[in-house]
Amino acid sequence: MNATNYFQSYEKYFWLWEDEAEVLAIKGGSRIVYKEELIPILESIDEKGLPSFGSILLTMIAINKTEVNSLDFVYSILSSLKFKEQYIDSYLKESLDFLIILQSLPDEYKTGKRKQILFTTIFENAHNKIKSSTSIGIVNVLREKKRRTRFQKLNTLTENVFAKDIKIIHLLSQKYTSIQSIIEAMGNLPEIEEALLPQLDTRSTTEKNYKDFVEELMDISQTFQIGALIKPIWAGFSVPIFNAHPSEQPLGGVSDLSNKGDFDKLLISEFANDDLLFMSRLANNEALYFRREMPPVTDKLQRIILIDISLKTWGIPKIIAYACSLAISKHPKSKSESKLFLVGDTFLPLEYEKASQVIDGLQQVALGLNAQKGTAAFLETYKQKGQIEIFYITTPDGLKYPEIARLLAENHSVFRYIITTNVEGNIHFYKNKNNAFKHLQTIKLPLGKLWQKPLKPFEQKHIPYAHDSKEVYPLLLPLPNKRSRLIPIGNEVYFVSNKCLFRIVNFGNQTNKKGCELVLKNVPANSNYELGKTAKGRLLFLSFNPQNREVIITDLETLQYAKVFF
Repeated sequence: MNATNYFQSYEKYFWLWEDEAEVLAIKGGSRIVYKEELIPILESIDEKGLPSFGSILLTMIAINKTEVNSLDFVYSILSSLKFKEQYIDSYLKESLDFLIILQSLPDEYKTGKRKQILFTTIFENAHNKIKSSTSIGIVNVLREKKRRTRFQKLNTLTENVFAKDIKIIHLLSQKYTSIQSIIEAMGNLPEIEEALLPQLDTRSTTEKNYKDFVEELMDISQTFQIGALIKPIWAGFSVPIFNAHPSEQPLGGVSDLSNKGDFDKLLISEFANDDLLFMSRLANNEALYFRREMPPVTDKLQRIILIDISLKTWGIPKIIAYACSLAISKHPKSKSESKLFLVGDTFLPLEYEKASQVIDGLQQVALGLNAQKGTAAFLETYKQKGQIEIFYITTPDGLKYPEIARLLAENHSVFRYIITTNVEGNIHFYKNKNNAFKHLQTIKLPLGKLWQKPLKPFEQKHIPYAHDSKEVYPLLLPLPNKRSRLIPIGNEVYFVSNKCLFRIVNFGNQTNKKGCELVLKNVPANSNYELGKTAKGRLLFLSFNPQNREVIITDLETLQYAKVFF
């Protein structure tokens, strides 16, 4: 399979190339997708192999927003084809049911990054896929205009082409029978209707609700790191809580005795009087109360949390900053409304009621070295709108810029707290006291421990590096003739051969005591390899495949591994 065959268009089929192969459109209908929009979607699929191109286009038509129902138009084209009745009467009708389910998905699952996640999910184990290395090469051809224009030539449509496309969709219809099954396969992203969202003034603050939110974050891979930090921050930092009426703070003490107040605040000694004397003291305002009566205070501070997303905060500091902001705004005892804003070159509001909104916020970054422009723009817009208190979250380096220091000094009355985060997991809390920021406390988060996901039982069966208990290896194996680059680490030497990692063992110069020990099997082929030790002396093995940009790091002691695609 080459790129020309994969992207080839056909006569009497439902799609074709237009505008010098820059646009894909329904034949006689609306646009499907631009080439620039298509490439990122294909790149999200090609690592595990591409399905047929027609099946991808059918799913795109289903999730596109159009004034007319494009699915009905495409169905009329396909049903008019003169192929086997099995394909038309059975496969095509059931495929249409699946496409209608895709069409009914909430809009939040069909836009942005989640659109790529949707395609990756439904085509992960698709039927009759092309191998990964070929798929990556096919997608790269799509960027070359000269080769792309060849796709516009219309070939004669065969039954084999139609069968490949429709069979993939038919098998997906059997796997995903409802909207909820697709959402759960995408990673349990939340589906909350706006009408069902609780109002801020009646929002429940029980521990159970917030526990569910934290667990929801931890169940999703994109927000697991944030969710794992929220509870340790709750345990380590006493988040300031608003009182309903600041003038009614329970100060206690004799100075608060008064002859006015609520009956439930009466001194216990008042009940020692007989009934007549007790009623007389109440009538003449002579009875004593624990707390003096205060006029109600209606003014209420608006809590604002500003998160610095400038260049200095990228990576781990930004993840910890998001966790701090959610820990403050989602604290179980907090009855106040908190608003979150991202500040960089400008300022953007951050919604945090849904896990999907938190994921969207993580995608936002700024290219400036500091957040002075965004913070100044926010203050100019919101400072005059009422009483506010600001939590400013940045890095220690972010506070060293003169423009930031000047901005904080000029607006010290609204900046109540400053929180700094760093790559080691340290969080420093500062409070504005007498126009100066006083250090309150420091939390040191064990990031390695908190971010280590426990392996589930079924996952251990699929670890390609675990030794099979049924296989027995001798203590020393003979040195193979073909060996890759030797990898020295300390006083030991390792090498890769036949998709296995070996360690050379040599007891002196004795020939009968020289050989190699099998350390790891199922090592990826055609990769670059390296070994290294952590600060605790644990040996890590790294393999990098330049073809699909896959990096795998394996702990040689526990055989646990981490895998990522660049």
